Amino acid sequence: MAGDWRGRLGNFQLNSIVMPQQDAYHYSVRNALEKDGWTVTHDPFTIRLEDVKFYIDLAAEKIIESEGETRKVAVEIKVFGGLRVSQ
Repeated sequence: MAGDWRGRLGNFQLNSIVMPQQDAYHYSVRNALEKDGWTVTHDPFTIRLEDVKFYIDLAAEKIIESEGETRKVAVEIKVFGGLRVSQ
């Protein structure tokens, strides 16, 4: 069906494997997380909803000893080329 969301949508596709392309800053972001004490657990992180797989760039966790808990994050990295900020 034309316009059906279940077709190819960006970095994922129905019933097949389409791996996302890593953004230019992927390893810089990963390195920054690791330097801040985060442990990268998935690269990429895959989520499946029914027939569709979604890929998120990174998943990481960090133990917060003072609170006795583990924090988890999923990080999607995006680079917007040609963006200029003028004042």
